[in-house]
Amino acid sequence: MKQASLKYVVCPKCYSSLKLFAEIVEGEEILEGKLICSNPQCTKIYQITKGVAELTLFGYVDERKIVDSFGFEWGAHLKGRVEKNTVFGRTLEDDLNYFLEATQLSPQDITGKLILDAGCGSAKLTKLLA
Repeated sequence: MKQASLKYVVCPKCYSSLKLFAEIVEGEEILEGKLICSNPQCTKIYQITKGVAELTLFGYVDERKIVDSFGFEWGAHLKGRVEKNTVFGRTLEDDLNYFLEATQLSPQDITGKLILDAGCGSAKLTKLLA
């Protein structure tokens, strides 16, 4: 993780800024450390491990739903069952609605925003959001 990327991330729980506590740094890369929410009512701590900030909300969201969804999608992907006009059985409109519901965002919330595609899907939704 690069310190310059901090201007693009916030606490996933309360959307406040994050304070960096670097422990192992090589050049511009922060390999180990912590990101701590600056909101005194939150103070959630996110680990940085092997250069990757783990900005997850486990314990705050239904992680079983996430695991089941990705398990189904990647199982279908590995078996060559990836459709051209749908995303794992959902139309692009269905997938957009699923994304908005799962993230609790509205189209207005993301208009004009920078969105990170972390490389965990087919990228069809990312193209639709762009």
